[in-house]
Amino acid sequence: MTANDNAVRLFPVDEMTDNTASDDTTIVDLERAERGRLMYADCDRWTHDNEDAASYVERAVLNAVRHGRKVSVREKLERVRWGDFTDLYGKPTSASNNLSAPLARRIIERHPEAGPYIIVRPSVCDAYDLLVSEELA
Repeated sequence: MTANDNAVRLFPVDEMTDNTASDDTTIVDLERAERGRLMYADCDRWTHDNEDAASYVERAVLNAVRHGRKVSVREKLERVRWGDFTDLYGKPTSASNNLSAPLARRIIERHPEAGPYIIVRPSVCDAYDLLVSEELA
């Protein structure tokens, strides 16, 4: 399979052109997928605990999309750090850069039209998304 014992073959990939074993199967590293799941869980917890900040990020991203501009969720999280947001417990909102990948993907889930405008880099979230995708059902 691969040098990684935690990888698993999932399903054939139709777009591949040559029929070698490495090209006709998608391989997902289960450890990366688990880290992606944990990042999504942290993001969902942060979004719940910091509704005002999360709402601000989503509104700012969608505003940029409406104007046809590329947008970085990480930059919007930086603005949250500068702002005067508090969480459910009255503490100042903290926003780790680790939130940017899952938060960007959550916004794209809710607003697919924003996908082409949101800057998304490869992340362990992608391994988790692939693992739970409907293509596996």
